[in-house]
Amino acid sequence: MRWLRARYLTAVSAVSTIALIGVVVPAQAAPTAAESVRSEAASPRALEQIIASGDDSVRAPGEAFHVLAYRVALPAITGRFEFTVPAHVEIVAMQHQSQGQLAFTLHDDGRTARSVSASVPMPTGIFMQMRLSEDAPRGAVLEGGAMRLLAPNGEPLAAGTFTVTVLDLPLVKQHPVDVIVDVGSGAEFTTSASGDGVRTQWQVSADGGATWSDIVGATAATLRLEATTAEMNGWRYRAVHTNAAGSVHTNGAVLTVRGAPYFITHPSDVVASLGGFASFYVWVVDNATPSTLPVTWEVSRDGVVWEAYESGTFEEWVQSPNSLFFSNVTAEMDGLRFRAVAENHLGRTVSDPALLTVLAAPVIDSHPADVRTLVGHDAVFRASTAAVSPDRTQQWQQRIAGGEWVDIPGATQPEYSTGPTTLAMDQTEYRIVFTNGHGSTASEPATLTVRPSLPASVSVAPIVRLVDRLP
Repeated sequence: MRWLRARYLTAVSAVSTIALIGVVVPAQAAPTAAESVRSEAASPRALEQIIASGDDSVRAPGEAFHVLAYRVALPAITGRFEFTVPAHVEIVAMQHQSQGQLAFTLHDDGRTARSVSASVPMPTGIFMQMRLSEDAPRGAVLEGGAMRLLAPNGEPLAAGTFTVTVLDLPLVKQHPVDVIVDVGSGAEFTTSASGDGVRTQWQVSADGGATWSDIVGATAATLRLEATTAEMNGWRYRAVHTNAAGSVHTNGAVLTVRGAPYFITHPSDVVASLGGFASFYVWVVDNATPSTLPVTWEVSRDGVVWEAYESGTFEEWVQSPNSLFFSNVTAEMDGLRFRAVAENHLGRTVSDPALLTVLAAPVIDSHPADVRTLVGHDAVFRASTAAVSPDRTQQWQQRIAGGEWVDIPGATQPEYSTGPTTLAMDQTEYRIVFTNGHGSTASEPATLTVRPSLPASVSVAPIVRLVDRLP
């Protein structure tokens, strides 16, 4: 802080009681220090107001202020005044209350002021207007301020000194700390600072501390946020403490708003060689957990129906909390889709699916079965592969009486219906050929047996019953 204090140096014989910047020197008596310093930062007020104020006058670098040298009595004495200010202080002007003319000249680049004439009666008050330089060391006590009353012959009648204590910047006593809350909950940040005339203003940054803006009305020691949103995650908060010497700010505290898990990295599609390696990796967070959250894995053959993947279903090399690694990829794994699931007390999140493509021909896990039917009825054949890769195609074929296999036009789905059968189709064989970019696989053949439909016959036989009497 910046304020003025006067302390007594020495005094010699005088015929009056005077006060120089708070130093009282009674005539023919040991001087005593005044209770407080009287000063003013703007235009002088009435002397009674200055004396009654008890002002210790905080001074900041660059500030202009006044100091009053005041006498209690009005003796018929003349003398010469000399004022010297400490380093970093400049005398700007001298003002006085006097019945005559009292003029001052400035010396030593404004550090000393001397009255010109010694024939002027003692003034009732002298104001010394000073300015503290911008480079004054904050918190320092500037010594070297002196006031002397000299007799016309140059002998000292009274002397006193004063110091100027430079206002220091606020000192941060407590920085706000990082806070973690669930979305929708409130959050608090607290700070404290010491110093004279300290005011507090909270600020927020939504760009990692690059820019800051004031929070309207947030001037208390504690900042309270009533309800957090997901958008506020990562925002930083700090307090700016200000007094007349300037401003200091606290460290920025990070607000972490925990929500349902979300994936930063989703699993990627994998193309693997038969017998090779395949790995799926995710990174999922909930804002509050410093590392990735653990996940569970799900698998699907068609991307529609999903089921939990059980460890050991396929040969795994390692399964960490956020990855799945297969060490011996098989043909039946071609076309499988994998996805990760993460959850906490705020929700459940599923990753994007990732496709595993195995560089091998399709593997059939369900072959068509033989069908027996009657003439005129449809016959249906079905087959499937272990997985459905995006480039997989299928073609049904038929073979009659041990001849060649021939494609059936339009029969390109995993299920084939013959339509109404005839006796000519009896013992025809059917199979399906699955093809992808790495080869083709034909199913085992299935035989169609068609039997004729027999006509229905009805016979009527009379029944004779003997009764002993008619009804």
